Amino acid sequence: LLINSNSLMFAIVQNKEKIFHKNFLSHFKENKVEMANAITKPFPFLESLRDHAFIIKKIYNVREVYYISSW
Repeated sequence: LLINSNSLMFAIVQNKEKIFHKNFLSHFKENKVEMANAITKPFPFLESLRDHAFIIKKIYNVREVYYISSW
């Protein structure tokens, strides 16, 4: 009974995470233009993504070089 209970709880948590991720992605897709327009300075935003491991440091460094060379 304990194993079934744990399996059920795990399945419930997984389902809730899938629903959250689906809703989050849907919200992002629907509002990505507004979010992009709200970011006036790219580096604080990119630094936050890097610091929270959403992008790797190598990608962050490439963006930094591209931004500086575009001036």
